[in-house]
Amino acid sequence: MIRVDFYAGYKGEERPYRIYNGNEQIEVNRILSSEIHQNIADSKEYRIFVIEASNGRIIKLVEGKEGWQMSLLS
Repeated sequence: MIRVDFYAGYKGEERPYRIYNGNEQIEVNRILSSEIHQNIADSKEYRIFVIEASNGRIIKLVEGKEGWQMSLLS
């Protein structure tokens, strides 16, 4: 199970600062891109982030109905 901790910034925007993948803890160095998609079926907003992790990996995080999904890009 993937858990994402967020920093709530100015004007309510949120940005991830830590990811938990099972027992692994991954710190976010910087956010390379972020998007918000509106799902027509359930009118919910879903977030997508591409981040550079503290271990040098590039990770894509996608929020869905079942929670967060993580893909390793490099």
